[in-house]
Amino acid sequence: MKKQILQLFMVLVVVTLPLLVSISEARGAGFSATGNMQTVRYAHSATLLPNGKVLIAGGLIGSVAQSSAELYDPVTGTFSPTGSMETVRSYQSATLLPNGKVLIAGGWDTWTSQNSAELYDPAIGTFSSTGSMITERHAHTATLLSNGKVLIAAGHKAYLGDLNSAEIYDPATGIFIVTGSMGTARRAHCATLLPNGKVLITGGEAGGWVSQGVSLDGTELYDPVSGSFTATGSMTTGRYAHTATLLSGGRVLIAGGHNGNSSVTSAELYDSADGIFTTTSSMSTARYFHSATLLPNGKVLIASGVDLAVSSSVELYDPATEMFSLTASMTAVRHFHSATQLPNGKVLIAGGHDGSGPVSSAELYDPAAGFFRVTGNMSVARDFTAATLLSNGKVLIAGGGYGTQALSSAELYDPTAGVLTATGSMTEARYWHKVTLLPSGKVLVTGGHNGSGAVSSTDRYDSAAGAFSSTGHMNTARYWHTSLLLPNGKVLIVGGRNENSALSSAELYDPTTGAFSATGGMAAARFEHTSTLLPNGKVLISGGHNGSASLTSAELYDPATGVFTVTGDMTVARNAHTATLLPNGKVLICGGTITGWVALSGAELYDPPTGAFTAIGNLAMSRYFHSATLLTNGKVLIAGGYDGSSVLDSAELFDSDMDTFSSTGLMTTLRNGHSATLMTNGRVLLAGGADGPSILASVELYDVGLGFPEGRRPILSAVNLHAGSNSWLSVAGTGFRGDSEAFGGSYYNSATNYPLLQLLRIDNGLTRFVPTDSAHPWTDTSLTSASIEDLPAGPYLATIFVNAIPSISRILLFPAQVSGDCDASGTITIDEVQSAINMYLGLKAPTGCVDLNGDDISIDEVQKVINGYLGLSFAS
Repeated sequence: MKKQILQLFMVLVVVTLPLLVSISEARGAGFSATGNMQTVRYAHSATLLPNGKVLIAGGLIGSVAQSSAELYDPVTGTFSPTGSMETVRSYQSATLLPNGKVLIAGGWDTWTSQNSAELYDPAIGTFSSTGSMITERHAHTATLLSNGKVLIAAGHKAYLGDLNSAEIYDPATGIFIVTGSMGTARRAHCATLLPNGKVLITGGEAGGWVSQGVSLDGTELYDPVSGSFTATGSMTTGRYAHTATLLSGGRVLIAGGHNGNSSVTSAELYDSADGIFTTTSSMSTARYFHSATLLPNGKVLIASGVDLAVSSSVELYDPATEMFSLTASMTAVRHFHSATQLPNGKVLIAGGHDGSGPVSSAELYDPAAGFFRVTGNMSVARDFTAATLLSNGKVLIAGGGYGTQALSSAELYDPTAGVLTATGSMTEARYWHKVTLLPSGKVLVTGGHNGSGAVSSTDRYDSAAGAFSSTGHMNTARYWHTSLLLPNGKVLIVGGRNENSALSSAELYDPTTGAFSATGGMAAARFEHTSTLLPNGKVLISGGHNGSASLTSAELYDPATGVFTVTGDMTVARNAHTATLLPNGKVLICGGTITGWVALSGAELYDPPTGAFTAIGNLAMSRYFHSATLLTNGKVLIAGGYDGSSVLDSAELFDSDMDTFSSTGLMTTLRNGHSATLMTNGRVLLAGGADGPSILASVELYDVGLGFPEGRRPILSAVNLHAGSNSWLSVAGTGFRGDSEAFGGSYYNSATNYPLLQLLRIDNGLTRFVPTDSAHPWTDTSLTSASIEDLPAGPYLATIFVNAIPSISRILLFPAQVSGDCDASGTITIDEVQSAINMYLGLKAPTGCVDLNGDDISIDEVQKVINGYLGLSFAS
């Protein structure tokens, strides 16, 4: 009973008291190999799923069609099997529906064309039949219309010929119905959804399948309102197996293909305003059965294909200059491959045919070229400060040192204005302290050094009031400790140093009571260590210094028992290093120093299931007192630090897909001992530190370098948490369909113009994509998530990705779970719900009891509880 009351109460609190707030280039782009598919295949389909994975289905091995399917996980860079289709098929279409399922329609089954269709459900990993098409067909196109229905157009029917017929699939009924026919039968054509909701059909081949047919220059428009096709302007060249890509400005780029005699280099642009095609510059290489992908920066990636031989060449089309330019080649030759734009900005190229046979290899194109730039300065120079993202989207930078002087002042960075302004001061000056964002949106400041010694005092910052207030004292004065939020809403403070020695003690802060209490001690005393919250809820403590030597040891804290236990040792003793939870659940340990202040370049990974550390290579530079920040694309930015002789301005990226480091842009300033904070706009704020002789007031920003204009971002206007035994999110905004399908309009590549919802925990980097609730299809302005009841409590960045372009994030404060039982009378006290809602308001709960009269809870009765909590009189 009490659990039900608390769940209802939590939902009301969330609704009435919203937790959310309206919120120089280096490495070049290029290809890198990723894991191989489980099966060689070409003429398959590839579909980006709402959980961030890619479904690869069907295709040919030689001339034999397949039913097998597999999933590519960008987090691990690996393929794994999933359920098989009910029918073998190739040259089929695959379309992600607004309900999150994938429609697989038609195709060639080795002997004939198919009219069957099936649905893949990512939630359970299985295929199931849906209504059949009216006509057997393969090499057709499938386009998700603005109304959520799917247009199936033309293609080829075995032993009959090319088709001009079309049909509509309705996900609500699972039925295909006839719609208007095209004026010309065709296959291997392209279909492009235009901004006005109409579909442009371009080119294709007519006549014959085994023998060469006639390439078509005719085009048509399908109008979903009238259900009819009408002719529009003709292309300058007849072509099939080409690509057609809607550019962000509304024009359509038609590139390459075959003209009936040979592959072509020519390209042209279609203007939907006047229905006219005009020539643009030609590609450097003739190609057909290639792929085309609109990148976030608005350029088009044209990859591989075949001319006289299968190619690995790649080029970029720039709409601003209307020119093609060669870029890095793929690692393998291929055509009939799939190209899928991933949420992290990369493009997955998978499978295909290399001219000798089908291949299983896959590779990734990474267009990012990160860079740093300056932004407004702090009012006071400071190093060894502490910073955190606030629930209003601003960044709090508190305390720090200026020479030998500790600071109590704090300031706020506003990413919208790009300026820093002073805010309230802490009750005590401190550096080498820690800050922790609480589920209430307030910030806990713990310990540190005041210039004379370690302190036990703590502060709590209220962003609404812009003020700090004392929140008691820790049991032990400490600095160089760690502090992190646990899933139960409490804060774990571990180790550190006082004036005499390293500490093994740990304590817990309870935001609901404002009290500190001791918890189990570590096996080893340590400071300058790291603490990382793992996906299983335990905390990894790694390395550090015991006062006489650097440590290799590591241990785990279990919040359920309050006990530390040893786990595997690191491969190298280190302190002043960084530890970053990766999207794959492993922990990246980077750099640091060993006894004698010798800087380290080595890196290693901790694997929670095995409890083992494994060396993975070296940073480009040895460094300690650097920063490591998980970005929204899953990479880790490692910036600045000290190499043992000089301060660094270098930075590098760790890519967990490949477990590799690569250089990125240089910082604008040498700095170590700085803070680094991921903000809602996806940029990283690096503030203060020292350049060697001087403490810094300067601040700079790191941009991942996808190059998209702000106008292409989807807009996330609200994220509402519906808490309870089956918690879920309702998301509102605009542009969830994007401004382009982002693919080349061919039948063997799927669009990616739909919303993917990512949650990234602010304080430890726990990352996941939350699937769509199949009962509530997404629209251009809304998305309803599937259940997220297993998400650990804490602050999260909620981000919508469309065509790899992230929205400005919203901050979601996910509450700690509350448990307990009601008494037999069905009453509930205010004190009993205090821990569930105190973290939101930061108020002291009143006392009192309301009789809820058994199991039936009325709105009036709940209102009594709310009124009592807010200090209003109880209704009689």
